[in-house]
Amino acid sequence: MVHAELLSIVIVVPSVFGHGALNRPTPRNNRHAQPLTGHWSHGPGCAGEACGWFSEGCAIGCPCFGTTNGTVTGYGLYSGPELMNCSMPIEPTMAADSPVRTWNMALKSPAGDWTKYRPWRAPGSALPIDPCGVATDSPGGPWPNLPEPFATWLGNWQDAHGLGGRPAGHLRGDKGTAIPGDSVPPTFWPAGGTAVVSFGLAVNHGGGYQYRLCPRSGKNTPSEECFQVHPLAFAKNYSVIHFEDGSKDDITIPAMDVTRGVVPAGSAWRRNPIPACNCDQNDNCGERDASGSIRAEDFPYDQDARYGPECPTGVQFPPPCKGCFGWTTFDFSIVDEVLVPSDPGVYMLSWRWDCEQSPQVWNNCADVVVVGEDLFV
Repeated sequence: MVHAELLSIVIVVPSVFGHGALNRPTPRNNRHAQPLTGHWSHGPGCAGEACGWFSEGCAIGCPCFGTTNGTVTGYGLYSGPELMNCSMPIEPTMAADSPVRTWNMALKSPAGDWTKYRPWRAPGSALPIDPCGVATDSPGGPWPNLPEPFATWLGNWQDAHGLGGRPAGHLRGDKGTAIPGDSVPPTFWPAGGTAVVSFGLAVNHGGGYQYRLCPRSGKNTPSEECFQVHPLAFAKNYSVIHFEDGSKDDITIPAMDVTRGVVPAGSAWRRNPIPACNCDQNDNCGERDASGSIRAEDFPYDQDARYGPECPTGVQFPPPCKGCFGWTTFDFSIVDEVLVPSDPGVYMLSWRWDCEQSPQVWNNCADVVVVGEDLFV
């Protein structure tokens, strides 16, 4: 009877698994170092289920709460910081009319400025549970109070039916910093040079991203504080859209960076250049429910038919290139170059994506060895 009840819950609750991942260098979070394309790949934004590692319940100026994601408590998309154990969030450092915002930019949502306390509104100020990500949407999964053995049974059922629940081979709440270092070979970077980095989207939550390093010392676990001391500067004022299957040529697009009101102070964060569909919820813009009404979260900000059927009512902001928009299923990576520190050594690289639509911070980590010019090939 219990299994039947749980099954009915799983069927009616949409999956939240799979939203974005570091893919250059290959992160530890990429189980078995799966390729970015091919029959067994989950694509550039989730190869090796690396997109299943993130912190939930994140509000600016506070630690991510983890076990509160809004949808659990019944407040859905518009959950506020009070549901995330954040009684005193900081005020946004990114103004409501800032051009580097990515969601509800003209404040046409029926809910007003509802992304006000989301991570991207003060980049870097929300403290993730783990700087390399946390397995699944929260410790305990979408049902944090579900007791064992039902939590494990539910996770296994979700995995088998493509509904996520947690990255395969991991328990809910596992920390990315605990993934063994030999799971993926390290990548070598030239000291004082530049290096190519990239990530992919699986579900678009807007916001922006940063790459950081933490020097490795013995068996010490890298911390968010360590990564914040070593943010990497972008080497170019543009990004490249790279289609991993080779179906299209690379497309160079201008980048929009944020350096004010960020953590760490003075570092550069880069806006996610891919616009989502133009409503709060993103995936059902303009659709009517059984009563013929449009829910607040599906209310389109405008009517622009140029982007259908993916975004039949329009997008959040002008796309940087043809086809570079949407809410899910992306076959390209967003590629940047970063400046490599001049000190050779062994480092951990952390990719951090602060979302604007959702109260989430995504993280993946990769092993990097910085070598002198005479050793780099």
